[in-house]
Amino acid sequence: MKLAIAIFRYFPYGGLQRDMRFIAEEAIKRGHQVTIFCGDWQGEKISGADIRVIDTFVWFNIAGVRRFVKAFEKQFNRNEFDLLLGFNKMPGLDAYFAGDTCFAEKAYIDRSWLYRLAPRSQLYLRYEKSVFGDSGAKQIFCLVPQQIKSIARWYSVPRDRVTLLPPGISKAHLACENPQDAKTKLLADLNIEQSAKIILCLGSGFRTKGVDI
Repeated sequence: MKLAIAIFRYFPYGGLQRDMRFIAEEAIKRGHQVTIFCGDWQGEKISGADIRVIDTFVWFNIAGVRRFVKAFEKQFNRNEFDLLLGFNKMPGLDAYFAGDTCFAEKAYIDRSWLYRLAPRSQLYLRYEKSVFGDSGAKQIFCLVPQQIKSIARWYSVPRDRVTLLPPGISKAHLACENPQDAKTKLLADLNIEQSAKIILCLGSGFRTKGVDI
């Protein structure tokens, strides 16, 4: 399969960017051809991927996003590819990896009517509708159930268009040689019963990511 990937920016430490890199590398391992379109690329390139930087802006703002999308639409030849997977909301995607929250929910619940009138909000609402609307992406990949609920609240997206991805972490990031011993010692140090379960969340945007506390 000839897979095209669109992402506004790539830098090594972004969660969305790392998800994109993992998917691209896995696709290459399975014998697929991968071409990545982006407006800016920082860091090590992905071995085996054709990375096409559409250098249309210096600052990553609404004007830069609009210019990237327009330049991409001119450069992208759909006949060259079997699938276009987007990691940011933009028109023309076959599939969308939902690494961001639902913008409509933010605009209509968390912000005032003035926020919705701003050019930035109008653009992002239009791009989001192009993804979740009836003629939008045929497949939408979500990371947490809360995303599915948010999208369904604002858009009539059939459930068969949405796939909930399983959580996962690379084993390379598990530095502890004996997790059970480490857990026993931690619970003892914290004076917590050994039968207790602890969930540790690292990062930011906990509300977006579905963390209750």
